[in-house]
Amino acid sequence: MDRQQLMRELTALRDEFRRISLSTQLPSVFDVDLTTQQWRVLYLAVNEDRLTANSLCQRFGVSAATVSGLVHRLEGRGLVQRASDPKDHRVKLIRASPEGQEVIRAASALDEHLLGLWLEELDDEELQMAARLMGKMVEVSRRFAVDTEPGS
Repeated sequence: MDRQQLMRELTALRDEFRRISLSTQLPSVFDVDLTTQQWRVLYLAVNEDRLTANSLCQRFGVSAATVSGLVHRLEGRGLVQRASDPKDHRVKLIRASPEGQEVIRAASALDEHLLGLWLEELDDEELQMAARLMGKMVEVSRRFAVDTEPGS
């Protein structure tokens, strides 16, 4: 099999993995009904200390109006809050509310649980191979990552 065929096969397998994963009986955490962009904003609001609308615009490559709408909808659902930055009161920080933190915590716990179940099915050699391949994928993905640190 040539390289292009292998890449197509990997893409098809990834798509099948997603389809199977998403058809798994999921608990109510996924009844939250958020768009992909809203999930991303909520995840970042939980995991970043200085999340601002401007940093979201840069990271997502979208307009301020788009980010404002995303944040506004999440605020309306009680999942995020805006607060003045103590260092610069002109800047509003976006932070997850306790409810938003719980949604991300539950989603992360489910992800860890499912991954653990799936990895248990692999023998030691397959686990070692999976770890090497995942390490390589992380290394490659870092080269494509957008630098989103303030001041960079």
